[in-house]
Amino acid sequence: MMTDDYLPRQVREARTTSLSVWSDEGAIGSSVPLLLRPMAAAAVVGSIGIAFPRILFNGYATLNAILANTQPEPPLSLLGYSFLKIGTTAFSLGAGLVGGLFAPSLFIGATAGAAFHSLVASATELAATNLVSLQLSLDVVPGSWGVLPILHVAAAPAYAIVGAAATLGALFRSPLTASVLLLELTQENPSIFLPTLAAATVAEFVLATFVEAQEQKRLEALAEACELPEDNVVEVDAQSRDAAKPTTR
Repeated sequence: MMTDDYLPRQVREARTTSLSVWSDEGAIGSSVPLLLRPMAAAAVVGSIGIAFPRILFNGYATLNAILANTQPEPPLSLLGYSFLKIGTTAFSLGAGLVGGLFAPSLFIGATAGAAFHSLVASATELAATNLVSLQLSLDVVPGSWGVLPILHVAAAPAYAIVGAAATLGALFRSPLTASVLLLELTQENPSIFLPTLAAATVAEFVLATFVEAQEQKRLEALAEACELPEDNVVEVDAQSRDAAKPTTR
């Protein structure tokens, strides 16, 4: 069973923020009794799910539809699913509902990746069409100025896998494990392994860098409020980074 010690710092902080909303002094918890909070959260999420059923449960049905690429969704719908899943997951965790983070991370990454594919494919097609029209107007053979007119964008499932691996790798700070796991689960073409690993690595690095900068600012503000020497801030920051590293047993 995973405990808070195994979660990366950013996940623990997000969970703490969600819990504060549901606490006795929080915006919601102050008006909802403790025993009724999971049911209240379930009612809210269920109500949202009536309008957007794809975000309910583990989301594997939506993932399978994206990977099968049989019924492509508009990019705005996919982005909406992604943001709704983020909100409902945090809302549920704060209320005490147990569901984990593995399946939501796959859902969020896959829907965002598929939405990004739609945007990239549309932009590439538009740019290629305009370039071909310009070349034809100048009596130039299409494609003689580069590969854009004949450039093919990978299918939506590939983008979904890359997005899911990036989200999972950043969340659990394991980009290599996330990349291998996604390719094994989906049996996708191994040629996308390097892009998947690169995306997961960059996502983990960006998130870790951002969170570390925020933590440094928080520690500096705390030190200033407590009037601690600057050397102590560096020492506390080092201890904080060491404590945030996931451990294995």
